[in-house]
Amino acid sequence: MLGMRHIFAEAPAGQTVGQIIRWWEARRLYYNLVVFASILLACGIALWPVSQGDARSMASIVAISVLIFLIPANIWYTCGWAVDLALKRWLRKPWTGFAPWALGTGMAFSVVFVMALILWASRAKANI
Repeated sequence: MLGMRHIFAEAPAGQTVGQIIRWWEARRLYYNLVVFASILLACGIALWPVSQGDARSMASIVAISVLIFLIPANIWYTCGWAVDLALKRWLRKPWTGFAPWALGTGMAFSVVFVMALILWASRAKANI
């Protein structure tokens, strides 16, 4: 496993296709943990305060949210290394800073998207 300081480390120049994919896949677990934590945080904020009777429904909402958000998030994550490979092919020179930038931007977008959507849905439900 990678240390936290290595998650956003630049990939070395001249990587092969396999090395680029390995760079991305070595970081997928961290990405999933960040997205999962944002789901938990958003659900916790949206459903606060929770009575004991609502705990089961909260667990169901979290489980559904994980399925709804983590599957598409991982599809988009895969697009990160696909774009990285396409840039390598089209530019014909290494852009070592792309992968860390794309990873950080993708993480930030995922967190904002998940939290905004869950919080918006909870407010819409409360207004019904």
